[in-house]
Amino acid sequence: MKFQYNRPMGIPFFLILLTGNLLVLFSFAATYAASESVRLPDGTLFHMWEVSPKFTRTFHVAQQHQAAADDNPGTENRPWKTIAKAAATLQPGERVIIHRGIYREWVRPARGGTGPDRMISYEAAPNEEVVIKGSDVWKPCWEKNTELLSGQTSVSWQLIDKRWQATYPKTSPTVAIWKTELSGQMFEGANPFCLQNWPHLSNPGWKVDLLPTFELRRGQIFMDGKPLLQVGDASLLRDENVSFWVEDNGMTIYLRLPDPNDDPNIHTWEITTREQVFAPKTEYLGYIRVKGLHMLHAANGVPIPKPQRGLISAMRGHHWIIEDCEIGYANTLGADIGNQWWYPPNERWDPSRTTSGFHIFRRNNVHDCGISGLSAWHGIDNVGLLIEDNIFTNCSWMPVTEHWESAGVKLHQLVNSVIRRNIILDSKYGGSLWVDGFNKNIRITQNLLANDPPRDLQLGHLFVEVSPGPVLVDNNLLINGGYNAVYTNNTGEVLMVQNLFLNGSDYAIKLYGDHGRSPEPAGWENNHCILGNIFAGFAKGIVVPNLTSRSNYNLWSGLNVNQTDAFQVEKPLATHKIYINGVMAGQTSMSWLAYPGNLFKNMGGDAAIGSQNGGNIFRGGIDDLRIYKTVLSESEISYLAGGGGRTTIIAGAKPNDANLISHYTFDTNYSDSGTLPRNGNAVGSVVIAAGGPDGSPCYLDLNGGYVDLPAYDGPGWLTSGVTITAWVKKDAPASNGDIFSYDWPSKTNGSIQMRTTASGINVQSLVEVNAPNGSSTADQWFHVAWVANPIQMGKDFAGWKNAGQDTDSVLIPLEFQFDMQKLELTVKATPGTTLPLFENAFWPTVPEVAPFVELLTEDFYGQQRTTDKLVIGPFIKLSVDGTPMRVDPRKTNPK
Repeated sequence: MKFQYNRPMGIPFFLILLTGNLLVLFSFAATYAASESVRLPDGTLFHMWEVSPKFTRTFHVAQQHQAAADDNPGTENRPWKTIAKAAATLQPGERVIIHRGIYREWVRPARGGTGPDRMISYEAAPNEEVVIKGSDVWKPCWEKNTELLSGQTSVSWQLIDKRWQATYPKTSPTVAIWKTELSGQMFEGANPFCLQNWPHLSNPGWKVDLLPTFELRRGQIFMDGKPLLQVGDASLLRDENVSFWVEDNGMTIYLRLPDPNDDPNIHTWEITTREQVFAPKTEYLGYIRVKGLHMLHAANGVPIPKPQRGLISAMRGHHWIIEDCEIGYANTLGADIGNQWWYPPNERWDPSRTTSGFHIFRRNNVHDCGISGLSAWHGIDNVGLLIEDNIFTNCSWMPVTEHWESAGVKLHQLVNSVIRRNIILDSKYGGSLWVDGFNKNIRITQNLLANDPPRDLQLGHLFVEVSPGPVLVDNNLLINGGYNAVYTNNTGEVLMVQNLFLNGSDYAIKLYGDHGRSPEPAGWENNHCILGNIFAGFAKGIVVPNLTSRSNYNLWSGLNVNQTDAFQVEKPLATHKIYINGVMAGQTSMSWLAYPGNLFKNMGGDAAIGSQNGGNIFRGGIDDLRIYKTVLSESEISYLAGGGGRTTIIAGAKPNDANLISHYTFDTNYSDSGTLPRNGNAVGSVVIAAGGPDGSPCYLDLNGGYVDLPAYDGPGWLTSGVTITAWVKKDAPASNGDIFSYDWPSKTNGSIQMRTTASGINVQSLVEVNAPNGSSTADQWFHVAWVANPIQMGKDFAGWKNAGQDTDSVLIPLEFQFDMQKLELTVKATPGTTLPLFENAFWPTVPEVAPFVELLTEDFYGQQRTTDKLVIGPFIKLSVDGTPMRVDPRKTNPK
């Protein structure tokens, strides 16, 4: 499989692999028209406001024309010399054609257009290279400096235990240091070499951990067209071959070159003198088009907490088209197309307008931007953004990993928006794509996110944060993410369909819930769907917040399905209740659930009924322990609390014995202070009255708080809920403690785990009742029932292929290799492999056919939506010797 494109800003590409007998075709539809629309998750069409451009007047800027002057009329024969002249002159419905040259200026449009058919356009002349830079040619006078690193007194500062400590070098390497001075007249606005990247202390932790990066200066220096590394301390010039250091005064520069005999005065130099390259002074302008320009070199700062200011900025405007441009070497942000500030626009904004956005960011090559290649801040909705066919490379290179805005692309509060057919590569210190805050009805489709290097960052290639959804993620390739492929935090209704996820050190999909971050009391964490994806090369599988999520029809490779954390649920919605003497005394919800690969097998084993730390569930005497594979009604619990017909009768209905899978009785009042041999026989005070339905023995270990459950294969064990009842006797005061904890079970030979945070019921708080064996009330016996409401598990969520268990997700040996230099993906599989998935539901045989239309008509969101209109394009076609592979739902064992 190969990505093929002639120039990064164009990005028409298709992907083909032929290896052995297996052909894998990745199609990214290279010929989409600019106005081609797409369905959103709610089934509606994305609104395309763009029309074919028509202009009432065309002006020309030609820096290199011999007659160029800003007092000209701006015609082709008598063009303007600067783009600034055009920015001050253009009226709605007019455009300027900019001819070849390097323009060193800050373009500040004075006004915008008035509608889609009356835009103002800034365009490069066809086949001419137009470069606008925020830097100026610099001709410094470099002089050798022999004092800065002389002797053994130079120090290097290191952050150790959040304290800066000096270390002294053992040797003084032979280096040549050069020095020069800046002039205050060089800069348009403030001197960026006097300004720190982020001088604010809004997060003291960041300032401590990332102090050197934040205290670096915003200015950049380019030698022979390449950026130099800035270091935060003079002594660090010893270690970096091509680097510079700025004195506190912001006017003195020290330089080190690799060759001590190299004279910097013979090189060419550029230095950033402007904060931005293309940005209006006036906010809220709309209907501006920027096309075909190369915009480079900006001295902007880290964008929190002050406003986002990109190298190119819409300045809180609306209806911009930025297309076919190069945006590179911004100190922090490449482009900003959002609200910029924390707060909504002020009174200068039309008070009737509560949304912004409607920007088109298309076919751009964005590279080497320190914090993010493209950003959109919140405060108001960013509606109708279309981000398509761009390539982002080496953005988020600035080492501020924990910063809020670090990502290849970082966007907020998107509504009815589309992100499609983009390539995001090498986002070193952030995720590739981060959509943050209140995103609704957005689609992320046909993107390639690749090569986030391994690091201690629990974000993913794709990070969706604090959003109600729905968010449709379909037909994407996420490769070499370093940690998680997809991570969400307090987000609901994320639908991931037909994606390829390759390689990560943690989960393939980690959907994390956090009620405290949502304005909704219940939080945003429900109704995720993970359907028809390929996963390979991850340490773990999927974690979802609760059991409202579904996972099915996925293909897994290179994941150990027997580990206990293959599938995990943080906060299942099943509820635990405790009944004391037939009266409900407490309830809580489970906080964690883990699904391993052998979910329905080996339900026997040491099933801990004690606390997570191994404490006992029974602290006192015990008799008549029953385990039901269903939730008993309060009437049935009342019946058992009345002695089950043997002693005092409490009105109620007798439970159905068909649901009783284990029953233990004891011939004396056994206390957990004794010792119980676990050999399955009637020993001492214990009588095993009944085993499991398969005749296997049951054991009880009161000291360890464990009961050995019988082997039980039926899915009703969990999907129908569970009830444990027992008569218990209050222990001696010295042993007073919990008689029931809500942790059940926490150990089952790796079969299933449940944990809760609630405490148990203390025996001292119970009242005296009669015991089933006729003991007196002085014995203080109590009837306790523990109930777990149905836990909705099964193939729809777990989706694992087990021996004899018919599921719709499969594990198949596939080998994936991805070449970042060639952008080539190699997939190897055994010829003749049959995939047991729904035909035309996973790999469509006809590219134009929407493969998941039938599936999407199901109720995946908890309520019916118009997803029957949703069209998800082709992703992968597999064939053997040119013949499409058979996708047979009847097959359960892949060859």
